[in-house]
Amino acid sequence: MNRKVYSARDHAIRDVTARIESRCDRKRLHSAIDYQTPDQVDTGWRQQHKAAARDQPSTTA
Repeated sequence: MNRKVYSARDHAIRDVTARIESRCDRKRLHSAIDYQTPDQVDTGWRQQHKAAARDQPSTTA
């Protein structure tokens, strides 16, 4: 990844994503997010926003 030239953007994105995923500890509890794992916070955020979108009034008349 250091100064690597990629032939396609999607290859670069996959490589960078794999590198981040391998270096981030997604199962460790983090004090900055109320001693939850990043996966727990992500799941909670998605559920909260899915429910909020479902509860929005329709904009069609």
